[in-house]
Amino acid sequence: MNKIDKKILLPVIILVIFGIFIFLSASLIYLKSPNLFTKIFFIQMTAIAIGSFLIYFIQKNKYINYMSIKNNSIYFFGITLILQLIVLVPVIGVTRNGSTRWLDIGFITIQPSEIFRLATILFVANILFFLSKELKSFSFFLKVSILPVIFIGVFYFFTKDLGSLIILLSSIFGMLLFTKINRIKLIILAIGGVLFISFIAWNFIPHAHDRMKDFINPEQADIAGSFYQNYNMMKTVGSGQLIGVGYGESLQKFNGVIPEAISDSIFSIFAEEWGFLGSSILILLYLFFTYAIFSKVKYIKNKYQKYVVVGLGINLIFPAFYNIAASISLVPLSGIPLTFISKGGTSILISLISVGIILLFIKEK
Repeated sequence: MNKIDKKILLPVIILVIFGIFIFLSASLIYLKSPNLFTKIFFIQMTAIAIGSFLIYFIQKNKYINYMSIKNNSIYFFGITLILQLIVLVPVIGVTRNGSTRWLDIGFITIQPSEIFRLATILFVANILFFLSKELKSFSFFLKVSILPVIFIGVFYFFTKDLGSLIILLSSIFGMLLFTKINRIKLIILAIGGVLFISFIAWNFIPHAHDRMKDFINPEQADIAGSFYQNYNMMKTVGSGQLIGVGYGESLQKFNGVIPEAISDSIFSIFAEEWGFLGSSILILLYLFFTYAIFSKVKYIKNKYQKYVVVGLGINLIFPAFYNIAASISLVPLSGIPLTFISKGGTSILISLISVGIILLFIKEK
Protein backbone atom coordinates (compact mmCIF):
# COMPACT_ATOMS: atom_id res chain seq x y z
CA MET A 1 0.00 0.00 0.00
CA ASN A 2 1.30 3.46 -0.89
CA LYS A 3 2.04 6.10 1.73
CA ILE A 4 -0.15 9.14 2.37
CA ASP A 5 0.51 11.91 -0.14
CA LYS A 6 2.35 14.56 1.87
CA LYS A 7 2.02 17.17 -0.88
CA ILE A 8 -1.73 17.15 -0.29
CA LEU A 9 -1.64 16.72 3.48
CA LEU A 10 0.98 19.39 4.20
CA PRO A 11 -0.93 22.43 2.83
CA VAL A 12 -4.04 21.19 4.65
CA ILE A 13 -2.16 21.05 7.96
CA ILE A 14 -0.72 24.53 7.38
CA LEU A 15 -4.10 25.97 6.36
CA VAL A 16 -5.86 24.45 9.37
CA ILE A 17 -3.22 25.65 11.87
CA PHE A 18 -3.01 29.03 10.16
CA GLY A 19 -6.80 29.10 10.15
CA ILE A 20 -7.02 28.58 13.91
CA PHE A 21 -5.03 31.78 14.50
CA ILE A 22 -7.03 33.68 11.87
CA PHE A 23 -10.30 32.46 13.39
CA LEU A 24 -9.14 33.30 16.93
CA SER A 25 -8.26 36.85 15.91
CA ALA A 26 -11.58 37.38 14.11
CA SER A 27 -13.41 35.94 17.15
CA LEU A 28 -12.05 38.59 19.51
CA ILE A 29 -15.13 40.69 18.81
CA TYR A 30 -17.08 38.20 20.97
CA LEU A 31 -14.94 38.74 24.08
CA LYS A 32 -17.68 41.01 25.40
CA SER A 33 -19.69 37.80 25.82
CA PRO A 34 -17.19 35.28 27.25
CA ASN A 35 -19.66 32.39 27.16
CA LEU A 36 -20.46 32.96 23.49
CA PHE A 37 -16.76 33.32 22.64
CA THR A 38 -15.94 30.08 24.44
CA LYS A 39 -18.81 28.23 22.73
CA ILE A 40 -17.87 29.42 19.24
CA PHE A 41 -14.18 28.62 19.66
CA PHE A 42 -14.87 25.27 21.35
CA ILE A 43 -17.14 24.12 18.51
CA GLN A 44 -14.56 25.13 15.91
CA MET A 45 -11.70 23.38 17.70
CA THR A 46 -13.80 20.27 18.36
CA ALA A 47 -14.67 20.01 14.65
CA ILE A 48 -10.99 20.36 13.74
CA ALA A 49 -9.95 17.72 16.28
CA ILE A 50 -12.59 15.21 15.14
CA GLY A 51 -11.92 15.92 11.47
CA SER A 52 -8.17 15.47 11.94
CA PHE A 53 -8.72 12.16 13.70
CA LEU A 54 -11.04 11.00 10.91
CA ILE A 55 -8.38 11.70 8.27
CA TYR A 56 -6.12 9.28 10.17
CA PHE A 57 -8.96 6.81 10.79
CA ILE A 58 -9.96 6.68 7.12
CA GLN A 59 -6.38 5.83 6.14
CA LYS A 60 -5.89 3.13 8.77
CA ASN A 61 -9.25 1.35 8.99
CA LYS A 62 -9.11 -1.79 6.86
CA TYR A 63 -12.86 -1.73 6.26
CA ILE A 64 -12.77 1.70 4.64
CA ASN A 65 -11.74 1.57 0.99
CA TYR A 66 -13.05 2.74 -2.33
CA MET A 67 -15.38 -0.27 -2.69
CA SER A 68 -17.00 0.18 0.73
CA ILE A 69 -17.49 3.91 0.06
CA LYS A 70 -18.82 3.23 -3.44
CA ASN A 71 -21.25 0.51 -2.34
CA ASN A 72 -22.64 2.56 0.54
CA SER A 73 -22.85 5.89 -1.29
CA ILE A 74 -26.56 5.42 -2.09
CA TYR A 75 -27.45 4.93 1.59
CA PHE A 76 -25.35 7.91 2.65
CA PHE A 77 -27.03 9.99 -0.05
CA GLY A 78 -30.51 8.92 1.09
CA ILE A 79 -29.85 9.84 4.73
CA THR A 80 -28.39 13.23 3.89
CA LEU A 81 -31.22 13.94 1.46
CA ILE A 82 -33.68 13.48 4.33
CA LEU A 83 -31.62 15.87 6.47
CA GLN A 84 -31.67 18.40 3.65
CA LEU A 85 -35.44 18.18 3.31
CA ILE A 86 -35.89 18.65 7.07
CA VAL A 87 -34.44 22.18 6.83
CA LEU A 88 -37.69 23.15 5.12
CA VAL A 89 -39.61 22.35 8.33
CA PRO A 90 -40.28 25.81 9.85
CA VAL A 91 -39.71 24.91 13.51
CA ILE A 92 -36.37 23.17 12.91
CA GLY A 93 -34.97 24.87 9.81
CA VAL A 94 -33.04 28.08 10.44
CA THR A 95 -32.96 30.97 7.96
CA ARG A 96 -30.08 33.45 7.96
CA ASN A 97 -29.29 36.19 5.45
CA GLY A 98 -32.09 35.01 3.19
CA SER A 99 -31.01 31.35 2.99
CA THR A 100 -32.44 28.33 4.81
CA ARG A 101 -29.56 25.92 5.31
CA TRP A 102 -29.27 25.08 9.03
CA LEU A 103 -30.96 22.67 11.44
CA ASP A 104 -31.46 23.75 15.04
CA ILE A 105 -31.10 20.69 17.26
CA GLY A 106 -31.08 22.59 20.54
CA PHE A 107 -27.52 22.86 21.82
CA ILE A 108 -26.04 23.30 18.35
CA THR A 109 -26.97 24.01 14.74
CA ILE A 110 -25.74 21.84 11.88
CA GLN A 111 -25.55 22.58 8.17
CA PRO A 112 -26.90 19.58 6.20
CA SER A 113 -25.95 21.18 2.87
CA GLU A 114 -22.27 20.51 3.63
CA ILE A 115 -22.94 16.82 4.32
CA PHE A 116 -25.33 16.59 1.36
CA ARG A 117 -22.71 17.88 -1.09
CA LEU A 118 -20.23 15.24 0.07
CA ALA A 119 -22.85 12.50 -0.22
CA THR A 120 -24.05 13.72 -3.61
CA ILE A 121 -20.53 13.74 -5.05
CA LEU A 122 -19.94 10.16 -3.85
CA PHE A 123 -23.31 9.06 -5.26
CA VAL A 124 -23.01 10.90 -8.59
CA ALA A 125 -19.54 9.41 -9.04
CA ASN A 126 -21.14 5.98 -8.62
CA ILE A 127 -23.74 6.75 -11.30
CA LEU A 128 -21.09 8.06 -13.69
CA PHE A 129 -19.03 4.93 -13.09
CA PHE A 130 -22.04 2.67 -13.72
CA LEU A 131 -23.10 4.54 -16.88
CA SER A 132 -19.59 5.24 -18.20
CA LYS A 133 -20.21 3.52 -21.56
CA GLU A 134 -23.68 4.96 -22.15
CA LEU A 135 -22.48 8.50 -21.39
CA LYS A 136 -20.75 8.63 -24.75
CA SER A 137 -24.15 9.74 -26.03
CA PHE A 138 -24.96 13.35 -25.14
CA SER A 139 -28.69 12.76 -25.68
CA PHE A 140 -28.59 9.89 -23.19
CA PHE A 141 -26.86 12.14 -20.67
CA LEU A 142 -29.61 14.74 -21.05
CA LYS A 143 -32.33 12.13 -20.53
CA VAL A 144 -30.87 10.69 -17.33
CA SER A 145 -29.90 14.07 -15.84
CA ILE A 146 -33.01 16.17 -16.47
CA LEU A 147 -35.12 14.94 -13.51
CA PRO A 148 -32.31 15.08 -10.89
CA VAL A 149 -31.36 18.57 -12.06
CA ILE A 150 -34.98 19.76 -11.80
CA PHE A 151 -35.26 18.28 -8.30
CA ILE A 152 -32.03 19.92 -7.12
CA GLY A 153 -33.03 23.21 -8.71
CA VAL A 154 -36.49 23.24 -7.09
CA PHE A 155 -35.06 22.31 -3.69
CA TYR A 156 -32.43 25.04 -3.71
CA PHE A 157 -35.00 27.51 -4.99
CA PHE A 158 -37.08 26.97 -1.85
CA THR A 159 -34.06 27.09 0.49
CA LYS A 160 -32.57 30.00 -1.48
CA ASP A 161 -29.13 28.53 -0.78
CA LEU A 162 -27.47 29.60 -4.02
CA GLY A 163 -23.99 29.22 -2.55
CA SER A 164 -24.39 25.48 -1.99
CA LEU A 165 -26.01 25.08 -5.42
CA ILE A 166 -23.10 26.83 -7.14
CA ILE A 167 -20.51 24.67 -5.37
CA LEU A 168 -22.39 21.41 -6.00
CA LEU A 169 -22.98 22.08 -9.70
CA SER A 170 -19.36 23.17 -10.15
CA SER A 171 -18.18 19.92 -8.56
CA ILE A 172 -20.46 17.78 -10.73
CA PHE A 173 -19.44 19.72 -13.85
CA GLY A 174 -15.78 19.02 -13.06
CA MET A 175 -16.53 15.31 -12.69
CA LEU A 176 -18.40 15.26 -16.02
CA LEU A 177 -15.36 16.70 -17.78
CA PHE A 178 -13.58 13.43 -17.03
CA THR A 179 -16.28 11.29 -18.63
CA LYS A 180 -16.66 10.59 -22.35
CA ILE A 181 -19.37 13.22 -22.77
CA ASN A 182 -18.62 15.72 -25.54
CA ARG A 183 -16.85 18.55 -23.71
CA ILE A 184 -17.89 21.32 -26.11
CA LYS A 185 -21.57 20.41 -25.71
CA LEU A 186 -21.08 20.07 -21.97
CA ILE A 187 -19.54 23.54 -21.68
CA ILE A 188 -22.34 25.06 -23.77
CA LEU A 189 -24.89 23.34 -21.54
CA ALA A 190 -23.08 24.66 -18.45
CA ILE A 191 -23.14 28.22 -19.78
CA GLY A 192 -26.86 27.85 -20.45
CA GLY A 193 -27.32 26.56 -16.91
CA VAL A 194 -25.47 29.55 -15.43
CA LEU A 195 -27.63 31.96 -17.44
CA PHE A 196 -30.83 30.18 -16.37
CA ILE A 197 -29.85 30.16 -12.67
CA SER A 198 -28.91 33.84 -12.94
CA PHE A 199 -32.31 34.59 -14.49
CA ILE A 200 -34.16 32.79 -11.68
CA ALA A 201 -32.03 34.44 -8.99
CA TRP A 202 -32.50 37.89 -10.53
CA ASN A 203 -36.27 37.62 -10.84
CA PHE A 204 -37.37 35.43 -7.93
CA ILE A 205 -34.79 35.61 -5.09
CA PRO A 206 -34.72 39.17 -3.67
CA HIS A 207 -31.46 39.04 -1.72
CA ALA A 208 -29.67 37.39 -4.66
CA HIS A 209 -31.12 40.05 -6.99
CA ASP A 210 -29.71 42.82 -4.79
CA ARG A 211 -26.26 41.22 -4.68
CA MET A 212 -26.19 40.69 -8.44
CA LYS A 213 -27.37 44.25 -9.08
CA ASP A 214 -24.69 45.66 -6.79
CA PHE A 215 -22.06 43.53 -8.54
CA ILE A 216 -23.11 44.74 -11.99
CA ASN A 217 -23.44 48.41 -10.99
CA PRO A 218 -21.23 49.00 -7.91
CA GLU A 219 -21.15 52.77 -8.57
CA GLN A 220 -24.91 52.93 -8.00
CA ALA A 221 -24.99 50.48 -5.08
CA ASP A 222 -26.40 51.48 -1.71
CA ILE A 223 -23.42 51.30 0.65
CA ALA A 224 -25.75 51.79 3.61
CA GLY A 225 -28.02 48.95 2.43
CA SER A 226 -27.50 45.94 0.21
CA PHE A 227 -23.85 46.84 -0.61
CA TYR A 228 -22.92 47.52 3.01
CA GLN A 229 -21.03 44.28 3.57
CA ASN A 230 -19.24 44.37 0.20
CA TYR A 231 -18.17 47.98 0.65
CA ASN A 232 -16.78 47.45 4.13
CA MET A 233 -15.05 44.21 3.16
CA MET A 234 -13.22 45.95 0.30
CA LYS A 235 -12.37 48.87 2.57
CA THR A 236 -11.01 46.48 5.19
CA VAL A 237 -8.92 44.51 2.68
CA GLY A 238 -7.46 47.77 1.31
CA SER A 239 -6.59 49.10 4.76
CA GLY A 240 -4.14 46.21 5.22
CA GLN A 241 -1.88 47.65 2.50
CA LEU A 242 1.42 45.77 2.08
CA ILE A 243 2.18 44.16 5.45
CA GLY A 244 -1.04 44.68 7.42
CA VAL A 245 -1.81 46.37 10.73
CA GLY A 246 -0.64 43.40 12.79
CA TYR A 247 -2.11 40.19 14.15
CA GLY A 248 -5.20 40.82 16.27
CA GLU A 249 -5.09 44.54 15.53
CA SER A 250 -7.92 44.81 13.00
CA LEU A 251 -9.77 48.06 13.55
CA GLN A 252 -12.74 47.20 11.35
CA LYS A 253 -13.78 44.12 13.29
CA PHE A 254 -13.86 46.09 16.55
CA ASN A 255 -15.70 48.97 14.88
CA GLY A 256 -18.47 46.51 14.07
CA VAL A 257 -18.69 47.43 10.39
CA ILE A 258 -17.92 43.90 9.16
CA PRO A 259 -20.95 41.57 9.25
CA GLU A 260 -20.15 37.86 9.59
CA ALA A 261 -16.56 38.61 10.63
CA ILE A 262 -15.81 34.98 11.51
CA SER A 263 -17.54 33.42 8.52
CA ASP A 264 -18.26 35.12 5.17
CA SER A 265 -15.99 38.12 5.83
CA ILE A 266 -13.08 36.43 7.59
CA PHE A 267 -10.69 36.92 4.67
CA SER A 268 -11.12 40.70 4.84
CA ILE A 269 -10.16 40.65 8.54
CA PHE A 270 -7.13 38.52 7.70
CA ALA A 271 -6.13 40.82 4.83
CA GLU A 272 -6.33 43.87 7.09
CA GLU A 273 -4.06 42.28 9.69
CA TRP A 274 -1.60 40.53 7.37
CA GLY A 275 -1.73 42.80 4.32
CA PHE A 276 -1.04 42.00 0.69
CA LEU A 277 1.94 39.78 1.52
CA GLY A 278 0.03 37.64 4.00
CA SER A 279 -2.95 37.38 1.65
CA SER A 280 -0.65 36.30 -1.18
CA ILE A 281 0.82 33.54 1.00
CA LEU A 282 -2.68 32.29 1.87
CA ILE A 283 -3.72 32.24 -1.78
CA LEU A 284 -0.50 30.43 -2.71
CA LEU A 285 -1.29 27.76 -0.11
CA TYR A 286 -4.68 27.18 -1.74
CA LEU A 287 -3.05 27.12 -5.18
CA PHE A 288 -0.49 24.57 -4.02
CA PHE A 289 -3.28 22.46 -2.52
CA THR A 290 -5.12 22.66 -5.85
CA TYR A 291 -2.05 21.59 -7.80
CA ALA A 292 -1.27 18.79 -5.32
CA ILE A 293 -4.70 17.23 -5.89
CA PHE A 294 -5.15 17.67 -9.63
CA SER A 295 -1.59 16.71 -10.52
CA LYS A 296 -2.48 13.24 -9.19
CA VAL A 297 -5.78 12.83 -11.03
CA LYS A 298 -4.24 11.67 -14.30
CA TYR A 299 -2.55 8.78 -12.49
CA ILE A 300 -5.80 7.41 -11.02
CA LYS A 301 -6.91 4.50 -13.20
CA ASN A 302 -10.16 3.59 -11.43
CA LYS A 303 -12.91 5.85 -12.79
CA TYR A 304 -14.94 5.99 -9.59
CA GLN A 305 -11.92 7.07 -7.58
CA LYS A 306 -11.04 9.67 -10.23
CA TYR A 307 -14.55 11.16 -10.26
CA VAL A 308 -14.62 11.39 -6.46
CA VAL A 309 -11.18 13.01 -6.19
CA VAL A 310 -12.12 15.60 -8.83
CA GLY A 311 -15.55 16.29 -7.29
CA LEU A 312 -14.31 16.57 -3.72
CA GLY A 313 -11.28 18.58 -4.84
CA ILE A 314 -13.50 21.19 -6.47
CA ASN A 315 -15.86 21.07 -3.49
CA LEU A 316 -12.93 22.11 -1.28
CA ILE A 317 -11.10 24.52 -3.57
CA PHE A 318 -13.93 26.40 -5.29
CA PRO A 319 -15.38 27.87 -2.04
CA ALA A 320 -11.97 29.18 -0.96
CA PHE A 321 -11.34 31.13 -4.14
CA TYR A 322 -14.95 32.28 -4.40
CA ASN A 323 -14.87 33.60 -0.84
CA ILE A 324 -11.66 35.53 -1.51
CA ALA A 325 -13.02 36.89 -4.81
CA ALA A 326 -16.27 37.95 -3.11
CA SER A 327 -14.26 39.81 -0.45
CA ILE A 328 -12.95 42.17 -3.13
CA SER A 329 -16.19 42.17 -5.19
CA LEU A 330 -14.84 40.19 -8.13
CA VAL A 331 -17.94 37.99 -7.84
CA PRO A 332 -21.33 38.53 -6.15
CA LEU A 333 -21.48 37.87 -2.41
CA SER A 334 -23.05 34.48 -1.67
CA GLY A 335 -22.23 33.38 1.88
CA ILE A 336 -19.71 30.76 0.74
CA PRO A 337 -17.16 30.04 3.53
CA LEU A 338 -13.36 30.17 3.36
CA THR A 339 -12.33 26.49 3.34
CA PHE A 340 -10.64 25.23 6.56
CA ILE A 341 -10.90 28.68 8.17
CA SER A 342 -14.42 30.18 8.36
CA LYS A 343 -16.75 29.51 11.27
CA GLY A 344 -18.80 26.36 10.86
CA GLY A 345 -18.25 23.08 12.64
CA THR A 346 -20.12 21.11 9.97
CA SER A 347 -18.19 22.78 7.16
CA ILE A 348 -14.71 22.17 8.51
CA LEU A 349 -15.55 18.64 9.67
CA ILE A 350 -16.82 17.64 6.22
CA SER A 351 -13.86 19.39 4.58
CA LEU A 352 -11.41 17.30 6.60
CA ILE A 353 -13.35 14.09 5.94
CA SER A 354 -13.19 14.96 2.23
CA VAL A 355 -9.42 15.34 2.50
CA GLY A 356 -9.29 11.91 4.15
CA ILE A 357 -11.22 10.33 1.26
CA ILE A 358 -9.05 12.08 -1.34
CA LEU A 359 -5.87 10.85 0.38
CA LEU A 360 -7.29 7.32 0.57
CA PHE A 361 -8.28 7.19 -3.10
CA ILE A 362 -4.97 8.61 -4.30
CA LYS A 363 -3.14 6.14 -2.08
CA GLU A 364 -5.17 3.26 -3.54
CA LYS A 365 -4.75 4.33 -7.18
